[in-house]
Amino acid sequence: SAELERLLSPARRAEEPLTQFHEDVAHSLQAVYETCAFHVLNSLWKRTKAKRLCLAGGCAMNSVANGKVRAQTPFEEIYVQPAASDNGTALGAAYFLWHQRLGKPRTFVMNHALWGTAYDDYNIEPLLDAGAIYERPGAPRAPLQLSRFESTSELCRATGFWPTAMSWVGIKEEWNGAPAPSAIAASSRTRAAQTCAN
Repeated sequence: SAELERLLSPARRAEEPLTQFHEDVAHSLQAVYETCAFHVLNSLWKRTKAKRLCLAGGCAMNSVANGKVRAQTPFEEIYVQPAASDNGTALGAAYFLWHQRLGKPRTFVMNHALWGTAYDDYNIEPLLDAGAIYERPGAPRAPLQLSRFESTSELCRATGFWPTAMSWVGIKEEWNGAPAPSAIAASSRTRAAQTCAN
């Protein structure tokens, strides 16, 4: 917004490099967000004394803060709804009305998060060429080599020491269905991977 730009500076263009100023602003915004979020969550716990917490909505997309909820609040079990965005809030409101207000029975079991668009090898390369930064082996127009893994644990073992972040495109995407990776994974063992993922 114009007001935010007046306070901080004009928005950084995509081609401009990140500077220490940008990193400081991001760090400060994260710290303020966490202070507010944990205040709200602790107030919620005082009112409910619930052991379990389900997070959804745009704020639930802040995985850095999500990872601190158990340490910063009395909640014991945390569930981050895979539709963690504003449309996830709409989904939760609809289910709340259906079950709590209308008394309808619970029949849906969410045993996976892959409700979005399906992709195969033929769909993936054009998405990468549309703007992703990736390494193509061989000549610039060489066929893209995709690695397939039979399980999440096999993928994590194979990539756990990679020095950078990796995009993981599954058979189907998660809820939003935007042309983006199903997940972004990075090893916490290397600073470069953490920086790249952030």
